Amino acid sequence: MVTCWQTPYANLHFILALHSIAQEFAKIAVNIILKGDVAARGYAKAASALQITVDAVDQGVKMLCDIFIRSAQSNLSAVQMTEFLKDLGFHNETRECLVDYCSQRFREIRGLVAVPRLNMASYRKLEWRLDVQLGSRSLFNQADPSFLLKFSLNREHVGGVPAFVGKQSQSKALNNERTEKEVIYLEANYATLKTICSQLEQALAERRSSRSRRILQQLQ
Repeated sequence: MVTCWQTPYANLHFILALHSIAQEFAKIAVNIILKGDVAARGYAKAASALQITVDAVDQGVKMLCDIFIRSAQSNLSAVQMTEFLKDLGFHNETRECLVDYCSQRFREIRGLVAVPRLNMASYRKLEWRLDVQLGSRSLFNQADPSFLLKFSLNREHVGGVPAFVGKQSQSKALNNERTEKEVIYLEANYATLKTICSQLEQALAERRSSRSRRILQQLQ
């Protein structure tokens, strides 16, 4: 159930049910992420209260840091993060407490750990034309349709603007960076386009599955 944490966190089952002090652990983890402030002084007290070792407390805090960073990098919503924690085995009360606190500080974490965007083309607009050949010298009463597609793309050379930044701030950032326009022409018949659309719909459905989200979270 928690396969992605088995190596180095296999023995940290105590943290899955930390609903009574989950917020305190979350605060420590967020402070470490944002400020690098390791509050090791309180680890001994927490270890004594939970009847575990100081090293286990330290590993538990690191686990929460890892979870918050992965969630921010993947830009997970509160619902998605809840599902992520559920997959990891966290109890209901602990999940609610961690998600609530992380949501309050999410923008700060996201602004620090967001992965810069790659130099990839983005969709701008699509124009299309339908051509139908009604006949030729050798064949009459022919109806052979084909589609001509014109894709207009933007290739932006940017360093990454976090998704939560307002539209006005995003526009200012993009205006200061170079944008190249790219046009691609494609020709296809109806059967080919129908197959492509079917495959894209299947890919989008798979992208929304919990299995795909877990895989993407490991790649971030």
